Amino acid sequence: MIASSAVLLFFKLYNLGYPEGQFVLEAFVVALYALLCYGRLQAGKKGNRIETVGDTLLMIFLSIFSIFCGVFFLQYQTYILVIEIILHGTGVIFTGLEVLLGIISMIIFHSLNKAAA
Repeated sequence: MIASSAVLLFFKLYNLGYPEGQFVLEAFVVALYALLCYGRLQAGKKGNRIETVGDTLLMIFLSIFSIFCGVFFLQYQTYILVIEIILHGTGVIFTGLEVLLGIISMIIFHSLNKAAA
C-alpha cells in the first residue's frame, strides 16, 4: 500500500500540481508511514513469534500512529483520489483490527507467562 501511495503522490505531482510546500509535507508523511509500517510489522512478527508483551505493545503503539497516517491520507491531502479512499480506508480498517487482535494476544501472552511462572 505504501508503494501505491508513493506512486499516486508522484502521479498527482505531475498531473495535478501542488501548492508550494504541500508536496514536501505529503512526501514526508508517506516516508513516515513507510517507517511506521515497517517497524509495526517487525515488532508484531517478533512479538508473535516469541510471545512477548513488550513487542506486541510496541506494535500496537506504532499501529495507532499508522492509523493517524491513514486518516491523514483520507482527510487532509491536497488531492484525494477514489483509489486512495479505497486503499487507505481498507488499510485503516485492517490496522484497527490488528490493534484489537494485538490487545487480545497481549492479554493471552501475559496470562500464559503468569501461569508459567
